[in-house]
Order: sequence, then C-alpha cells, then structure tokens
Amino acid sequence: MVPKTDSKRKLSSYEKFHYDRSRLNLHSCFYLGIELNELPEKRLICHALKETIANHPQLHQTIAIDPEDNQPYIKNIDRVLKFDDVADYVPFAYTEDSINQLFRDRKFPYCVEEPLWKLLILENDKKCLLLLDHTLFDGMSALAFWKSFMKSLPDEAEESDDDLWAPSQESSSQECHPYERWPTTWGSVCKALLVGALFKLCPSAVLAVGRDQLRFKNYQFPDGLFVDNGSIGRSRYHIRNDNCQQTLQIEPGRLRDLLSACKRHGVSLTSFLAALLAISMDKCLEQDCYTGSYLKIDVPMNTRKACAEVLNIPENSMTMGNYVAPTELRYNLRTTDDVWQTAKRLCKVLKSQTTTDVISTINNVRLLDVADTAKFIEEKLKAGGPSGTFEITNLGAQDFCRGSNDRFLVENAVFNEPQSISDVFTCSIISTPLGGLSCCLSYPRAIKRSIEPCIDNLKEFLDQRRFI
Repeated sequence: MVPKTDSKRKLSSYEKFHYDRSRLNLHSCFYLGIELNELPEKRLICHALKETIANHPQLHQTIAIDPEDNQPYIKNIDRVLKFDDVADYVPFAYTEDSINQLFRDRKFPYCVEEPLWKLLILENDKKCLLLLDHTLFDGMSALAFWKSFMKSLPDEAEESDDDLWAPSQESSSQECHPYERWPTTWGSVCKALLVGALFKLCPSAVLAVGRDQLRFKNYQFPDGLFVDNGSIGRSRYHIRNDNCQQTLQIEPGRLRDLLSACKRHGVSLTSFLAALLAISMDKCLEQDCYTGSYLKIDVPMNTRKACAEVLNIPENSMTMGNYVAPTELRYNLRTTDDVWQTAKRLCKVLKSQTTTDVISTINNVRLLDVADTAKFIEEKLKAGGPSGTFEITNLGAQDFCRGSNDRFLVENAVFNEPQSISDVFTCSIISTPLGGLSCCLSYPRAIKRSIEPCIDNLKEFLDQRRFI
C-alpha cells in the first residue's frame, strides 16, 4: 500500500499544472452532460446528490494555500453544502452560443469554501451538465459522478431540506498522488536532470513546436487564443472561447457496425477516428491554408489501471481525481495508407505508450517536477503555436447505472472542453446504448473555412458506411 502523508495533501506537479493553468485564467472547466427521458423533481435530485457527495470526498473538497510554505493543498470544505451551492436551474438552450458563454463565464475560484464543480439543470432540454475543474477531476471522474447519481436516483422521495453535506469532526489523512510514488529509471532520472537544466537556461528549447508540424496560416498563436494578451482585471489572460461547435452523432445501429469493423481489423475506435480525421484533413485541406508536413495528435490516457498494477493500490481508490497522462501520435501528410492501415499503425503506437512503455509515459508527466509549473505554462504560450494539432478524448461506451427502477433513462450524453492552449482543436467523445456515439468538435473560427470540408468528408465516410 502507498504510505499516508500528513493531513495536508499537497498537489502533485501534474495537479499543480492544472491549478496554475486555471489560476492564470487559461482554462475554465470541462463538462459531461446527460440527456434524460424526463427531468427528475428537485427532491429526487437532492437525494441523489446527497448519496453521491457522501461517496466521493473530492466533491466536498477545494484547494487552499498552506501559509507555512505558500503551496496549494487539498482540503475539506468547512461549511454545510446546500443545493444552491452545487446546482443551478438554467433556462438556456444547448446551442453554440450558450456553450461558449458557459466556458467564458463558469470558473471555479480557489482558496474559498466552495466546491470545484457545478450541476447545471437545463429546464428546456431535459439535459443536466456537470461542470468540473480539471485540477481535482478528469473525464472518468465525471463518469463516476453520473454513475453514482443515476444509481442513487429514486423513483420517489420525501421532501427534505436543501442540506447535502456537512463537515464532520473526523479528518481523514489523504494519500499523495500516485505519480509521486511512480518508479523511476536511470533514463528517466537523467532525462529529468537534463530537461530541468535546459528549461532554466532556454525554455524555448524544451517547449518549441516542431518545425514541420502543421500550422494553420489563419490561426495566429497566441493572438487567436486571446481576446487580449494582457492584464484584464484580476486575471492575467482572457481566452476567447468563441469556438465553432459541431456535434457528430453516430446512431446506435451504425455504431455497432463500426465497432464490429474495428474489432475485425484489430484497432480501437479511438485509433480509427483519429486516423479518419487525419486522412480527411490530408485529403481536404487546401495546401495554401497551412504550412508543415505532419499532424501531431494528442490522446489523453486514463492511468488508473496502470497505477493500480504498478503501485499495487486498489483501482477503486482512484474513482475520482486527475489520473491522466498525455500520449502522442504522428501522421505524416501525403501518405498513401488507407484508413485501416493508418488506424493499425496509430493503434500500435498507442498500445505501446499505454502498456509496454507506460513507465516512461508517466515519467514524462513527472518532468513537471523539475519546472515551475506557472512559468512552464507561460513559456508554453511563447512557443509559436499549440503543441498539438488536435486532441481526441474518448470516454468510451457507458450505459450509466440506473436507479431502483426504469423511470429515468439516459438517452444521450455529451462531453466537451474549452478552447485549448495545447491543441488547435478538440474532439470529445462518449457513447451510450440509446444515443450512440456523440463527438463534440470544437475549433477556432479562424480555421472554419479550412477545417469544415474535412469534417464533412469524415461525416460522409461514416454516413455511407465505407468502413464496412
């Protein structure tokens, strides 16, 4: 078992990266929403929230600064949490403008007695959106919330007060983040020493974007990211968050056929979709709209299973938290491979990074140990472009736990994230039995004319079932 630390559980360097990114106003929140066949009454939502908060400590925690060393740490909120503290009924429809407004306006402040999440109940859409700060939560944390919520959602419940959680006298000590106990190798130690020294001497040498990596001529970085690259009120930066938002929906029957095709070819759905989008860009991008000869594709990896196996800790102890490591794929433009050949190659690289080379993958995350994370982020903005072309995040096929009856059903789900400092555009994916696959494509308006023919080509490929 991992040894316990003292009661003040300091942030790991990876968590501190997300903390500083949000503190600098460079990331507001991400969300995972569900669409129900009917909205539960408030008293039923209260019941489900009470159970869910009680089962997951992160939902009643926040981040504060330790006065002894001025470092951020995780603490329990020291007041009663009421319904209005964690849930809002909102009248807006789920549209592009409202999504962007949400990412602009919904932020979670630190060093206050407030939770780092919020449930938005869309009265007109039968949708509930769970907004989460990325320091303490990742996409799988959002799934854990909704599974617990749906499992706890009753058919009926008596009226009760709005108190959802109250602090107790007991204050359990918290274990350090698993990455801080991750095994090192001689290679990883030497790499950390080299990167640390190089970052101090010449940060651009560590963070430079590849010379031949694709760059859109119309997307200037960081100008295309910021409304104003300067001081605005109490925030250092102000991200535009005015992206174009498209949703790619694959209905359940077609999704089953696609998954069967992926299985026959021995590739994951994530690898296939990354390959299809890369090939669509290769085919449809006008040559005068970009420079470069390859795409860099970022694929966040859920590290819970790896942490459990390598560190011998129970996977269910990591239900909520931020357990992600970036993996990277490369696609060279003007290749002649078809989508399945490309998907097999990408899948092989992903499998290597997430299994045989997982020690190195997470040790690469731990390179943040040797850098001031706030400085790292600000130097990243000077790199001349985002470090990746696009990110593809797939939360997988989820049926969500039903309550004690079949009254409430999840008919669809939606997953999305704000405009990114790390990738030009993002693809956020989740699948459900009744709704099929939902992929939110979020891209800057500056590349709208360039990227939309690529998206149309991808949709046509799927609509015509060319994968069969």
